[in-house]
Amino acid sequence: MDETVTARLSAPLADCAAELADLSGYPAWFDAIAAVEATEVTDTDPGDAAWFITLKARVGPFSRSKRLRMVRTRHDVTDTGAVLHFERHEDDGREHSPWLLHVTLDSPAPDSGPTDASVRLHYGGRLWAPPLDAILRAQIEAAVPALDRRLTTPA
Repeated sequence: MDETVTARLSAPLADCAAELADLSGYPAWFDAIAAVEATEVTDTDPGDAAWFITLKARVGPFSRSKRLRMVRTRHDVTDTGAVLHFERHEDDGREHSPWLLHVTLDSPAPDSGPTDASVRLHYGGRLWAPPLDAILRAQIEAAVPALDRRLTTPA
């Protein structure tokens, strides 16, 4: 599966970058992520932060879940844009199917918004059958307005 979503978010670049750089907040607006737990970065990690995430999809009475360890491998934020990359990096010594999340943010008016976002989610394994792919795509589409509401609703 390889899915790319582009969206215009109402919030300023810094707010968007802060929200998207920390996987801990994703369950609040992305239904495919059931839980996130921050974990320590190890000496073998190719990045600066790590999380365990639990993905979940439901088809009728059946559900499928998957727990992965994701590492932020790129965290570049400037005044006009941001690039954030997350990659699956398990610390159990075994080989695993790749999961990649790449976020690119760009803003012509970074102090006030809007911010243009491009998010690519790639999975290289066989966990998700075609019906689950369709559910994941629907959850991705629903995440865009949910993220925009989270970014623009006062706390």
